[in-house]
Amino acid sequence: GVCLPGAICRLTQNHCEGASACVPDSTGSLVGGCQPTVELPAPLGAACEVPSPGEPSPCVDGTMCWLDFRAPLAGGRCLAFCDLSARRCDGGATCLPLDSRRAAARDELLGLCYPN
Repeated sequence: GVCLPGAICRLTQNHCEGASACVPDSTGSLVGGCQPTVELPAPLGAACEVPSPGEPSPCVDGTMCWLDFRAPLAGGRCLAFCDLSARRCDGGATCLPLDSRRAAARDELLGLCYPN
């Protein structure tokens, strides 16, 4: 994993307080650390710019700015975290690995809710 500042958080639950968001430490874990967000974090589904490592999250807690690799020209969106073993997403979305083009790898737990 990666050492993260701030409180430990569960990615599929909104536990970070104030202007911070839960950032994953690996794809094999559903835990991460609370890190600062940009001043006005973007809501679920909003367009965003994928941050470089160490940059603040542009999205609200419980989401991550990421590309849907099935349609990379669409740009980044704030997508909700999901547990690949439970495969639950709201609003007709599908729980897929971070690389939305492939199936889950062995021991991979972290996924994102991609729009259908």
